Amino acid sequence: VCMMNRNTPTFVFLLICLLGFNAAQGSLLGPGDIAFTGWNADSRDAFSFVALTDINAGESIVFTDNEWSGTAFTSGESELSWTASNGLAAGTIVAITDSHSATDVAASSGSVSGRVALNASNEGLFALLGTLAAPSHFLTAFSSDGAAGFGSLSGTGLTVGLNAIDFHGTASQDDDVFAYAGIRAGESSFSDYLGLINDTNHWLSQGGSGSQHNDGIVPDTPFSTIPFVVQPAAVVAEPSSLSLLLLAMIVLVGLRYRSSANHLSIG
Repeated sequence: VCMMNRNTPTFVFLLICLLGFNAAQGSLLGPGDIAFTGWNADSRDAFSFVALTDINAGESIVFTDNEWSGTAFTSGESELSWTASNGLAAGTIVAITDSHSATDVAASSGSVSGRVALNASNEGLFALLGTLAAPSHFLTAFSSDGAAGFGSLSGTGLTVGLNAIDFHGTASQDDDVFAYAGIRAGESSFSDYLGLINDTNHWLSQGGSGSQHNDGIVPDTPFSTIPFVVQPAAVVAEPSSLSLLLLAMIVLVGLRYRSSANHLSIG
């Protein structure tokens, strides 16, 4: 909230408010703000996700392969935390590599700590805000085999096919390597990609004995980090914050000039 001090010049007050408004944009809020785009449970575990909203520097996402009971997470599996080092633009993909190793895990953008070791079958992965003991918001979930993977989605606000994906009952059930293979351009908003990304028909997968993540047959790792982009809408753009600031300053200068002119005429 902007509060003006009586000694603060009006144009400085407006500048502070407008800059504060811009800084407040892009905060992670809940389901569908990110979506998984890749998953590798073979050797050298890895996964990737796309930001479908701008993410502010310092915001963190927790990933876990513990199951959700409907009210709490089970224990015994693993947890990884990713933090945006700088602001991350919507459409950007973050690839997490060597997630099974707390010493080797790395991120294509941001910093990461902890580990998540993915099983080749009956496995799931949640992305959330807060902590495992007290999650504040669930962002998305992935399962290679339904409830055997992530447990329940009850109480998470997540829905398979909308902001979560589940390969149970498909030809890809319990495969080892998955990758989104759908479009990354042409939609009018980033939220329009949610239904596409969380549709199993838009994914490729491999499974079987041995390692498929680097056999030269798609999908392989490393996962693509080609960003998602939106089609500019054919409408008149809203004024930018800078434009509004300049307009406000012009108006203020005009008002002060008019006030000075009135004083002179009275004198």
